[in-house]
Amino acid sequence: MHIILLGRMPAAGEHRLRELLGADHRVDVIREPGAATEQLSLFATADVIVGGPITPEIAAQAKQLKLFHVFRGGIDGLGIEHLPDAVTVANTFHHEVGVAEFAVMSCLVLPRRIPVYDAQLRRGDWSGSVMWGEPPDYATLSESSVLVVGAGHIGINIIKRLKAFGPRVVAVSRNARRSVQGADKVVDYGQLNQALADADFVVLSVRLAPETTGLIGAPELDAMKSSAFLINVARGTVVDQHALYAALKSGSIAGAAIDVWYNYPSARDQMCLPSDAPLHELDNVLLSPNRSSWSTRMLNGRIADVAENVQRLATNQELINVAKPGRTTS
Repeated sequence: MHIILLGRMPAAGEHRLRELLGADHRVDVIREPGAATEQLSLFATADVIVGGPITPEIAAQAKQLKLFHVFRGGIDGLGIEHLPDAVTVANTFHHEVGVAEFAVMSCLVLPRRIPVYDAQLRRGDWSGSVMWGEPPDYATLSESSVLVVGAGHIGINIIKRLKAFGPRVVAVSRNARRSVQGADKVVDYGQLNQALADADFVVLSVRLAPETTGLIGAPELDAMKSSAFLINVARGTVVDQHALYAALKSGSIAGAAIDVWYNYPSARDQMCLPSDAPLHELDNVLLSPNRSSWSTRMLNGRIADVAENVQRLATNQELINVAKPGRTTS
């Protein structure tokens, strides 16, 4: 089988894939998708393309293609519409544990203002120390209520890990009658504002869709407690960036942790602020450059799924994680 790894993320797993597949399969790597136009001839013998995106030019060349293996959960925005119907599309996950750990970490770090106190102590400033006997300014996670908006793969993993710390957990799902393991209560989106008002932490883990774009705007932020924290591990545009800045700047909410953004650089050496609003100027925001999922667990798990499907394809076995079955015309 001839496999092409197209893009930076699958390229990072090249050596592990070669180990899993052995010498029986050919693996080529195109790390930068933009360079694919200069290597179109490679696609003529490709059985499997991993990563993407697929352009019309690639699709036209890849006449032997049998499997397009997306290197993430979602298959949107990768040009699958250019592929012949006979090509199967599969996906892979393994990111939910890393994202869930980031969300739980944020629930622990934000109220303790660890980056702020770390910076102060590096200057010799002991403000906030127990030595001064000042009233404590945060509650433990065990005393808190956490609202998890979105109860899919990531949301369920967040809830599972939160429960070890003992908070009350409410899940927001499209179906309030659904049972969500570990959640003390499940509500639907029609009850979102009331649920926001009761939460000490709001964790966003919804998928991006028309109905979730701008889900959290000024009215929703106004509904939150002034002592509450917002954690976004969904997509940047689930939250109105300017409304969030205004709420954080005014103290309408206590703080936020953000791993998903509005602006991204197109090149490694390009300097790029992540938001049009000056969120980076605030000390009550924990900024992360979209890396919560990027763990060895995720990369190794995704490469293992790709290797499994290559082996299954080579031996005419049923594929795993099929997102769109290939269809043959009679």
